[in-house]
Amino acid sequence: MLIARIIASALVPLTDTTEARYGEIARKMLETGDWITPQHDYGVPFWAKPPLSTWLSAGSMKLFGVNEFAARLPSLLLGVAMLALMWNWVAPRRGRDFALVTTAVLASMVLFFMAGGAVMTDSSLAFCTTLTMIAFWQALHAPQKYWGYLFFIGLGIGLLAKGPLVGVLTFMPILPWILLRKNWRSVWRNLPWIRGSLLMLIIGVPWYLIAEHKTPGFLAYFILGEHFGRFLNAGWTGDKYGHAHAEPLGMIWVYWLGAAFPWSFIVIASAVKRARQWREWLGDESGFISYLLLWAFTSMVFFTAAHNIIWPYALPALPAFAVLTVELWTRWRAASPTDNSTNNPTGTVGPRLLAASFATPLAVLVLTAVYSNSQQVLLKSSQRDTAQFYLQARPSAASGLYYFRRRYYSGEFYSVGKAQVATLDDVERLHNNGVIDFFVIQSDDFAEWPAAQRAYFKTAAQFGEFIVLEEVAPPTAPTPQPSE
Repeated sequence: MLIARIIASALVPLTDTTEARYGEIARKMLETGDWITPQHDYGVPFWAKPPLSTWLSAGSMKLFGVNEFAARLPSLLLGVAMLALMWNWVAPRRGRDFALVTTAVLASMVLFFMAGGAVMTDSSLAFCTTLTMIAFWQALHAPQKYWGYLFFIGLGIGLLAKGPLVGVLTFMPILPWILLRKNWRSVWRNLPWIRGSLLMLIIGVPWYLIAEHKTPGFLAYFILGEHFGRFLNAGWTGDKYGHAHAEPLGMIWVYWLGAAFPWSFIVIASAVKRARQWREWLGDESGFISYLLLWAFTSMVFFTAAHNIIWPYALPALPAFAVLTVELWTRWRAASPTDNSTNNPTGTVGPRLLAASFATPLAVLVLTAVYSNSQQVLLKSSQRDTAQFYLQARPSAASGLYYFRRRYYSGEFYSVGKAQVATLDDVERLHNNGVIDFFVIQSDDFAEWPAAQRAYFKTAAQFGEFIVLEEVAPPTAPTPQPSE
């Protein structure tokens, strides 16, 4: 699985819009040296997300160069760290075989596997929620005292990953679990609430204060707009960097089915088949199953009432669902009179389910191979080849790269920030700037150009539906005449 993820991360270009946008924001951070305020464009602050994922991608590109693999590497490492956390959590409790299958199930879920090779803020958020949820459980059940502090460290880092949402996604399952178990005294005794809260604030708050001082208005936009406005208002028009994702209520469950594929369908089918016995198999004297259930599904219930959602919102719930999947399947197999342990080397799931864990990695490898042999397939979603052609063909560094009407972040990333947006009104001005410029248009758009403007360019290359126009014989800037 890891090999498949590395191969795809290295060969598949950054895709528009989301992944290329975050990759370009990180590249700009590295280029400008401004490590406080992520920039949506040069001099334009990006207030939509805290900077943790941007810091990680920019730092990785500083070490390994500006390329898609370096931009994605932090997401891969965060995914591996999540798998290590899960192993460390369940192996002492349920054994190495159980932990092995759990990590395989989690790693093969479609969204988890894709997130490990994508530039996105949700990977860092999911790592923080996983650390926080495991640390909370361990603080109550493990002898080591450091787990209580790791709980608050996870919250503090989460503030830098995606803001106060980390608290919502962790306390939303924790609080009902405490009420269900009636163990609030144990929770109070075993976690360092005062010192831990101070540690959380020391980690998370300074950047917010510095960012607000540097770009006033950030806190109002981020806290009120990105959290309350985006969640409560389906037609929220305050988004400075795109548009609200208006989806039908309950769409998060459809996203979850795809995010946890193939295991979401396998578990649902198995649960329906064994509907009469599920209460017996959910016996939960230790509170472990109820903890997993709340962690896996309360965030889905929360997002059910939200219109502005995207499918990565299901990512923080997947680690708990992976453990729950293996736990339930183990109990189901133990209760089955037809269970044949000789065909079940792991003691948990059968060979057919183990084979299912390879479905996602194999599918990604196939798509990667298709792309490598027929690059037209993905060119609609990435401008890597277009930008690289421009860098090789431009006669001088002064030559500009202009996209007609539409902004493509992948074009900006791969052209090292040279790509800009232009309209027909800009063509005449650029034709008289004394340098040879390049325009990228879609084939359908070229019909809108008047003949006079078309005469300024020749077709230099075509990548899929995108045509690269190279300016021909631009007028030489007039030589100033000496005054008499």
